[in-house]
Amino acid sequence: MSSEARCSWFRTVGHDWVVSSSLSTTWGLSGRCMTRILAPLAIGAGIALLAWSVWSNVNDLRRPLSDPTKALGFARWLRTTILGLAAVAIGIGWLWDIWPFIGLALIIAGEETLETTWVIRAMERYPGMAPQRMLLLRRV
Repeated sequence: MSSEARCSWFRTVGHDWVVSSSLSTTWGLSGRCMTRILAPLAIGAGIALLAWSVWSNVNDLRRPLSDPTKALGFARWLRTTILGLAAVAIGIGWLWDIWPFIGLALIIAGEETLETTWVIRAMERYPGMAPQRMLLLRRV
């Protein structure tokens, strides 16, 4: 088994151990090792963010359609969901070495996050939409 297959900090040359000089003179790990560690970490973080998004906004999403604050809750849910899906897409693209997929995920995530943030800020300025804690922060 090669030292890169074990994700070690060093590689062997003959009988001597030398620091690996592949991708990671900075990190000390090979590129393959970083992919095996960080790509599943990004996928797991994205899935955790998706679960947290649903859990934290479930009360806002269950409001009746006649409640105007349902739209604000939906926009907040959409923003965190987009970030979670982007993290999963980046992890998958990194794991499968599809760099255009990573770039596309970053572009879509950035644009949609910016757009939903603008929508949320506009809705919070409308009377009766923002939670009371936001109104107290804006008056100070």
